[in-house]
Amino acid sequence: MSEKELHLKRNGKNGFSLVETLVAIFILAMAITSAMAVAQSSLLASFFARDRVTAYFLAQEAVEVVKNIRDENRLENRDNPNNLISWSSRITDLSCKENDLPCGVDIINNSVIKCADFDDGCRLKREANGIFNHSSSGDDTRFTRTVEIESVGGTDDEIKVTVTVSWPQALNQNKNFVMTEHIFNWLSFGG
Repeated sequence: MSEKELHLKRNGKNGFSLVETLVAIFILAMAITSAMAVAQSSLLASFFARDRVTAYFLAQEAVEVVKNIRDENRLENRDNPNNLISWSSRITDLSCKENDLPCGVDIINNSVIKCADFDDGCRLKREANGIFNHSSSGDDTRFTRTVEIESVGGTDDEIKVTVTVSWPQALNQNKNFVMTEHIFNWLSFGG
């Protein structure tokens, strides 16, 4: 190869043209944008799953408080089973149904409470030890929890407990988790 050919080869068409470079940058930008969109979607899905699991446990906790109130009422009257006046009265008397006000549960005092008694309604607070409660002096959370209690069939053998846990999600949309459970008077079944 002559020196002239070698010089043309070095200074000639061995590099990338401007168009090729722009196409390569565009393809790279599209790949990065797609990867970021997938990462953002995955992150939002994991946040939603975390919140949904938290809501499930908060709802289950409220149902367990109501069951505990039932059981305590029975144990307080265990020496005289005929004196068990309305096993559900400690629950349904506080059901807030009369004014359509939402109720919550105070897990520390093991009671059903009226959310109207609190400045921020049924919004849950979280104490330093991780306990969620309406009446605590902890930090505000994003979650609200309401409890609706109603008698089923007009007898004292069954109540229906509906717990709704709500929290704000992206784009100002509220998400809800609703749990319904029927609780029975185990005394009437030979308990």
